[in-house]
Amino acid sequence: MKIISLLGSPHGLRGNTAGLLRLVLEGAEAEGAETETVVLKGDTVLPCRACDTCHKKGACRRTTSRRSRRRFWKRTVW
Repeated sequence: MKIISLLGSPHGLRGNTAGLLRLVLEGAEAEGAETETVVLKGDTVLPCRACDTCHKKGACRRTTSRRSRRRFWKRTVW
């Protein structure tokens, strides 16, 4: 099983949310899961408009932060 977590805290990897997430993911890894965390701090992530562009072209046309978007979509299995 693969678990992709999205960390949206403004404190990034230094905050309490990241610490709790790290504990949860360590437990999942101990049970054999593969984990990855995408940190959204500083990225612009706009709400979905259900335009289906991500399925047709492989990328969302609404978000402006390409690095996080590419990393996330390449690793996500629909």
